Amino acid sequence: PSLGAYEVYDEFLYGLMNAEPVRLNACRAAFAGSVPDKVVLDIGTGSDAVLARLCIEAGARHVYAVEILESAARQAAELVRTLGLEDRITVLHGDIAALTLPEPVEVCTQGIVGNIGSADGIVPLWNAARRNFAADCVPVPSRCVTRLALMELPPAARERPRFSPLAADYVRRMFKVTGKPFDVRLCVRNVASADLLTAGTDFEVLDFHGPLPPGHSGSAALEVQRDGYFDGCLLWTVVSADAAHTVDYLQEQRAWLPVFVPMTDTGIAVRRGDVVRISWRAFNESDPRHPDYELCVSLGAEGDRPAREFRQVTRHAGTEAGALRLHRELLAGIGSEDQVVSVDALRAWLADRVPEYMVPQSWLFLPELPLTPGGKLDREALPAPGRYRPRLAAAAIAPRNAAEKALARLWAQALGLEAIGVEDNFFDLGGDSITAVQLTTATQRWLDAPVALAALFDAPTVAAMCRHLEGAYAAPLAAALGRGEAHMQQGPMDREQGEL
Repeated sequence: PSLGAYEVYDEFLYGLMNAEPVRLNACRAAFAGSVPDKVVLDIGTGSDAVLARLCIEAGARHVYAVEILESAARQAAELVRTLGLEDRITVLHGDIAALTLPEPVEVCTQGIVGNIGSADGIVPLWNAARRNFAADCVPVPSRCVTRLALMELPPAARERPRFSPLAADYVRRMFKVTGKPFDVRLCVRNVASADLLTAGTDFEVLDFHGPLPPGHSGSAALEVQRDGYFDGCLLWTVVSADAAHTVDYLQEQRAWLPVFVPMTDTGIAVRRGDVVRISWRAFNESDPRHPDYELCVSLGAEGDRPAREFRQVTRHAGTEAGALRLHRELLAGIGSEDQVVSVDALRAWLADRVPEYMVPQSWLFLPELPLTPGGKLDREALPAPGRYRPRLAAAAIAPRNAAEKALARLWAQALGLEAIGVEDNFFDLGGDSITAVQLTTATQRWLDAPVALAALFDAPTVAAMCRHLEGAYAAPLAAALGRGEAHMQQGPMDREQGEL
């Protein structure tokens, strides 16, 4: 779901946004030329005050960092104190629309551009904040263009749509904010240029050098570039930190994702060369700050195909739930608040968004995170990872024979766990390259056979490893099982394994 307008930010989401290197590098480059010795306003600074700190790094004289969420403002203020930057960064909790700063600002930066540029309320906030601007105030970013194109969904997304468990949890939180379910705006990941049926057109242009228009409308004629099926419209932002540094979020699909607006229950066949007419408008009806968007698509008659008209309104707080099949199936799959989020789902979700080294190896589920009196994560109060099997997508399967029982004990010992299931993946249990070497050494000693390290990567479960050993090392396996548990203790790694 598109989350920015619903105040459901948490440390995970802030961390995800703060790990967006292309965006941050563009801002850093723009700040280098605009903020030295200047007074800066940072709207929506977040819990880590990242843009404010980048401004100080670039030489800003002072930064006013404004945050509307109380917990995030408290955490930002504590971080600023910890870093010894209280004399350079002033964190203010409040709505920038109602705040008057003690001095005019010469640069204004912000992180509240939405997945659709204006969706998170930037227009009224920016216009209200302008009373604090000096006459020649420099905006960073300077411009945000939302682009629009017609799209064909990949077959799997059309036929089996679903939210990930993590996304479903955020949808439930959004429904708590709005008081009822509705057809949320849908962000999509891994959209390829080949999924688009037409070239893009400008849907919305926000030029931060002046006041922003409170609403907008437009139209375009788009030529279909290939045969396919029209499912809906894709909208994405192209954000310019300054004239020289632009980020196209169709190419950088990390924290800021394109939005897909479904227009039909079933894909409508279109042919290369067809001209599709589309019109749109942004207006404030369901909320005074966050706009609704109406899209109308017209497919002209051609041959035996009649003219077709499609209209869809995507609202900030919708009155409809399940207007189209895609939303109905997504809503049906959300489940209850007690739905389990597995380590598998979390690891896969993170692996798509952050570098491999940032994906945790060990996981511990808590009912809630311990917080300091200032509202930040109390790291010293976090429990150490225990000796219990992490919460995986599938329940643990107990060993079914002597070989599986012996191997499961050996694996659990290497991983530091009480017990594991025979179909649990070694790496999902927290195993890494070092543990893999240690486990391979222990297996070699137990079998008195040269089991290769690569075998663990080819057979990463106890059950699969048993099958491998039964085929490649049947005699050593039988002998090891005959010797019993006394020969299963792990000793230190030998020189060759230690250096591997």
